[in-house]
Order: sequence, then structure tokens, then C-alpha cells
Amino acid sequence: MNLVYIQASSVEVWPGDAVEHIEVAIQFITEFATRLTSEGTVPSYDHLPTDKLPEFNGLLSAMEALAAKSWFERT
Repeated sequence: MNLVYIQASSVEVWPGDAVEHIEVAIQFITEFATRLTSEGTVPSYDHLPTDKLPEFNGLLSAMEALAAKSWFERT
């Protein structure tokens, strides 16, 4: 399987059914990767306005839910 991933020009992954707003995490990762690729820098989220803090906490919960999916346990 490792060879398949190494030789692939792109890979699409289905991590399973969406739970706990995983789509939010996937959208964030997609935006992050797009900015990283187009701007060549890592976008900074250090100065998130206080009124956006609940939204940010929701993002963290979504990222944790995505990372807990069994797909990420595979090698």
C-alpha cells in the first residue's frame, strides 16, 4: 500500500461517515493546504478575535474527531 501512495499523483480518502462536524475540519485542512501551496507560507491563526473563539474551539473539536477516525491508525 505504501508504494501505491508514493506513486500516486493524488489520493482521495474517505475517512468514514461525518460525525461531530468533521466536514469543518476537512474544509479547514483544504483551505490551509491551498494557502500553503499558493502563498508558500503557513497561514497564521494566532490572533483570532475573541468573538471567533467558540468557532475556533469547534474547529479543534472537529479536528480531534477527524484524527480519531480509524483510517489514521492504518500504516
